[in-house]
Amino acid sequence: MARILALGAHPDDLEFGMGGSLIKFADKGFEVVMVVLTKGEMGTKGTANIRTKEMRDSAKLIGAKLEILDFKDCQIEDNYESRLKIADVIRKYRPDTVFAPYHTNEFSHKDSLAHPDHAATGNLVRHALRFAKFRKIELEHPQHTVGTLIYYMVPRQKVPTLINDVSAYHKKWVEAVKCHKSQLTPELLEGLIMSRRFYGNMIGVEYGEQFIVDEPIQMNMEMFKV
Repeated sequence: MARILALGAHPDDLEFGMGGSLIKFADKGFEVVMVVLTKGEMGTKGTANIRTKEMRDSAKLIGAKLEILDFKDCQIEDNYESRLKIADVIRKYRPDTVFAPYHTNEFSHKDSLAHPDHAATGNLVRHALRFAKFRKIELEHPQHTVGTLIYYMVPRQKVPTLINDVSAYHKKWVEAVKCHKSQLTPELLEGLIMSRRFYGNMIGVEYGEQFIVDEPIQMNMEMFKV
């Protein structure tokens, strides 16, 4: 079965951004690996230790393997050293598909999706995928080429390329999100639910999660089944 590698900048990014899809992948038998770059230690609420426990509880509920890296919160940069570090993580897990936050967000500082770490992570992963396949870049793990890079945290001004029907996994997604209780408020949870209703409505289902693909992907006949 295919392996999914999903990377996020902060402890709750993956669950808030694409948690229903991760649960769906795991339920369908995919091997799911969640990689979180920081412990969210600069967040207004919670501590690194609290947020680490929340990450572990959520990943266990989702049914995913979790790896926490040692990047510093609010200091993620797309540079050579960081690309090597992420490239070796990609080589270690050898995924077929990689998910990362979308690499560009032009909205204001008031938009939670526009955190600089999110865009930096998207760009970092995009460039690290190239490094991961270069045989002459010697790292701990051997060369690996990823099939597809898909972005979550789609900016509000962008039309998604893909919407995943996560209606059947909504209840479990809410449980995963609630693992991050140091960060969650009733208003935030309702906003996340409303977003999923909005994107679900685009494809005629109750709840959907949105994604963007920048690169061409092969047409699959399953797309045409109603």
